[in-house]
Amino acid sequence: MNYGILHLIPKDISDDSGSGFVTPIVYDLMSEIKIWAVENIKTSRRYLKKIIPEIIIDELAFYEVSKRTDYRDNEKIISELKTGNDVGLMSEAGLPGIADPGNTLIILCHDLGIEVVPHAGPSSILMALISSGLNGQKFCFSGYLPVNEGERKKSLRKLEKDSRENSSSQIFMETPYRNNSVFKSVLESLKSDTWFCIACDIDSKDQFIKTIRISEWKKSKIPDLHKRPTVFILQANDN
Repeated sequence: MNYGILHLIPKDISDDSGSGFVTPIVYDLMSEIKIWAVENIKTSRRYLKKIIPEIIIDELAFYEVSKRTDYRDNEKIISELKTGNDVGLMSEAGLPGIADPGNTLIILCHDLGIEVVPHAGPSSILMALISSGLNGQKFCFSGYLPVNEGERKKSLRKLEKDSRENSSSQIFMETPYRNNSVFKSVLESLKSDTWFCIACDIDSKDQFIKTIRISEWKKSKIPDLHKRPTVFILQANDN
């Protein structure tokens, strides 16, 4: 039986990003794929039209793959793949499968012997790391921290401890409307000699990336991070 291929298609990570990262191979795939598994159907339709203005959206089929969907939605996509149709998986931003619910579909395809093909594109997490100056050889992405302030501070201290013991960078993020409160917890929890990077609005005209020690952040003008997509990275002093 000839199954279709699940293609992992990159997406821009800011509203004013250019489309220069879309390679000719990815462009051709986006033009040819008729079945799409996406985190948000509305924004994905708009993105495809932005990249390929001549595309006829009504000829495409979209399936939602998000925190709200369950295995039955994935089964519909698997059925398309088993029929021989290629499927494009697209996140809301950057690369599918990283801080993205699309990983559930990817692992299901592996389990069923369906080919998965990744395609290169931007990742806010990796772009933040490479521009931070912090350890890119040993790092850990911890996703979202607890909402409760006490638990959040406890998690921050643990990340700092792990960073010191393993000489590693520790990466995390937050829902944009909680960024300012998270940064306040950072300043109240971490040691003064710990390096801390804020990478905000990456790949946009408002991009802000800065790495200094906590002691310097406390003396600096604090940027307003409210509702701005941000990646945070810490690295403890292991001396």
